[in-house]
Amino acid sequence: MNIIKLIVSAFSATLIVSSIIVVLVAVTTKHDDNVNWEAKKSPLRKAVNQLCAPTSFTDLCIETLNRANTSDPKELIKAMIIRSHEAIAKLHELADSMAKELANVNDTYDQRNDLGDCMEMLQLCMVDLQKTVDIIEANQLDTLSYQADEIMPKLNAVITFQKACLAGFKRKSRPQKENLTGPMQESRQLGSIALTTIYELPRHLHYFNMEERILPPGFLKPFQTGEVYKFPPWFSTANRELLAIPKEMLTPSAVVAQDGTGQFYTIGSALHSYPDDIKEGMIYAIYVKAGLYEEQVTINYYHRNVFIYGDGNTKTFVVLHQPILERIGRSIENSATVSVMAEGFMAREIGIISNFGPDARRANALYVRADKAVFVDCRIDGYQRTLVAQAYRQFYLNCIISGTRDFITGDATAIIQNSWILVRRPNRTTRNIVTAHARDLKSQTTAFVLQKCVLLADKALWEDRYKFRTYLGRPLGPYATTVFIENNLGDFIDPEGYLPWDNGTHMLFQGFRFLEYNNNGPSANTTNRVKWSGVKEIDKNEALAFTVSTLLDPRDQWMVHMDIGYPYNVTIP
Repeated sequence: MNIIKLIVSAFSATLIVSSIIVVLVAVTTKHDDNVNWEAKKSPLRKAVNQLCAPTSFTDLCIETLNRANTSDPKELIKAMIIRSHEAIAKLHELADSMAKELANVNDTYDQRNDLGDCMEMLQLCMVDLQKTVDIIEANQLDTLSYQADEIMPKLNAVITFQKACLAGFKRKSRPQKENLTGPMQESRQLGSIALTTIYELPRHLHYFNMEERILPPGFLKPFQTGEVYKFPPWFSTANRELLAIPKEMLTPSAVVAQDGTGQFYTIGSALHSYPDDIKEGMIYAIYVKAGLYEEQVTINYYHRNVFIYGDGNTKTFVVLHQPILERIGRSIENSATVSVMAEGFMAREIGIISNFGPDARRANALYVRADKAVFVDCRIDGYQRTLVAQAYRQFYLNCIISGTRDFITGDATAIIQNSWILVRRPNRTTRNIVTAHARDLKSQTTAFVLQKCVLLADKALWEDRYKFRTYLGRPLGPYATTVFIENNLGDFIDPEGYLPWDNGTHMLFQGFRFLEYNNNGPSANTTNRVKWSGVKEIDKNEALAFTVSTLLDPRDQWMVHMDIGYPYNVTIP
């Protein structure tokens, strides 16, 4: 018995020693593997931490970039955009599945229509994100920051379009909206991360011991040094003098005339003839002869570089009446007289009118979600939400824009210069509001700028202009940014200047800004402006950040060298 116990004890001791040896070997091996893995992870961790540190959603950023398993900063940035694209694609699939579930359910037209509009917005997001990936792939990291001015408007729009998706749901569609709101939180955060990363590229380059590459002359400017620039770079060499010469000397691609002296009777017909094989950079010019054109005009996404010009903004009019809208089966939400969705659009000397009257809530005259859109010497008349500058970069020069409530609104980066802003007589409300910018996130770079404009009461309001309180703006988004530079502010502007959004929700909007520089006129005195932290006068150096040369055209020179036959300001003298 004692021998058996001794043998068992000896065997147990041997097992214990063996186990200890095995454990020690395993621990040592695991420790060595960890050391190697940590050494491998170190460059990745450093790169990820550098890119994610400035963002507002650090944990999500780190988690996203760790998936990429690379320390190459360019590949990490691309991975971030791809993750954003994947998140939007999932939202699109969710919206599509909800629409299919309602396909055979009675009385669900509104819900299906709202989901369809939302899916259109999400599709636009995916297109812009794919374009961003293409730009990243086509550049080295040290030249990528030169493309930031092309990337940022696209990423800004991705945020804007997601908000528009949710805003389009009506009361009947509340369950569908709620189903999308939660998942959309991540995609919006990813969009914010991407915006911050691109904005911070110069700082990131310095960290990675790289500087912006000094590019050879002509890399950003397609014309020879010393040549007079007559067009923005996306216009072809053969057509770049188009906007600077008298209309009589132009040879249009299509002529529209109500009297039969043109090729088409309507603008829509001329757009339907837009050639499928148009060459890159070529312009499709439509001359619209004097007349009143009662139609709804849409410049679709594929109508790139369309130029519409008329015989003057008091002679060539496009107008939309409510009976026309009802006849063609469009809702008030899609009520714009003219909608522009295509890059490189330009209009000159035409009038765009919404005749819905002051009670119509969303009777837009002009809706623009087109990058590098330019309107010169145009008249844009409406009441509420006259001009919806929804997204991308836009420029308005020598225009007349009229309305009552929030009549310049949207989330674009838009400069309105040397224009007349006419405040009209409202109907049921006792107040007018000129601007309502909708910037939603701190990381966005969008803003409205009114420079060298005249704010005036129109004839119908003039005698009673003191009876109706008129404000310069209110914030439609938490980070709404509106800047007034060198304008003449009429005597009917309320001294407080600005209003909160409905029910005082400005208290929730801590990031909005209403900035003023060197305005003149009876209402330019800012002493009695509302005492909000975001409302202030700025100096010249601060104002320079909101001029054409900085806000719209910091690098790619699409505006600075554009000769459009009119004087305009690229900076502040």
